[in-house]
Formats: sequence, structure tokens, C-alpha cells
Amino acid sequence: MAFDLPLTQMSLEDKVQAMELLWAELSKNPEQVVSPAWHGEELYSMKIRYFPDTDTLHIELADRVSSSSEAVSDNLIVDFDELGKPVGVTLEHYSQISDNSTIETLLPMSPMLQPA
Repeated sequence: MAFDLPLTQMSLEDKVQAMELLWAELSKNPEQVVSPAWHGEELYSMKIRYFPDTDTLHIELADRVSSSSEAVSDNLIVDFDELGKPVGVTLEHYSQISDNSTIETLLPMSPMLQPA
């Protein structure tokens, strides 16, 4: 099934919402989802930092320079590189919007670390 989404006409908030809907559907059967190798490489390069003095959580998605930012909501900012690809996500007032006091990462074991 092929279809076109009006991506150029969608706001960033609409794009994020569409992505969340797609992910919710895909995650119902994760064993059927095969990710390209670069997804794993990007996941292993991510950095998550919490700044308690400003109550800010920053997720660095890629090791590229941010050239612009867009506020998706009062507490959510997405950083983009010069090509318009997301390179970071910032959550302001993290402790007020999160239900958890801990930050946990759930990543598969790196292929380099898996037993032979």
C-alpha cells in the first residue's frame, strides 16, 4: 500500500503525533519490525543528560551540530541540523512532566558485545 503524507504542510507537532501513532502500532508486534543497521548505530551514539539546576533533560540523537530549534510545546524543543534532521530533544521542567524519578535506557546489547 503506497500513500503520500503532506509532510511539507504538516507542523512539527503534527509530524511528531503521526510518528507516535505509527510507533504505537509498530510496537504491538516488535518481533516483526526489522530495523536498518543505522538505527542501532544511532541508538548507541545517543547521549542522555539531566541538568538538575534547570530541571532539563536533553537527549542528543546524533553527533551533529544543531543549526535550528523548534518548540513543539511549552516543555518540548527539537533541535535540527542544517539538513533539517533532528539532532536533539530537550524536555524542560522534566520532574514536573515525568512520572519517574529515574531515567532508564532499554537498548539491545551492542553487536560488538554479544557472545560469539
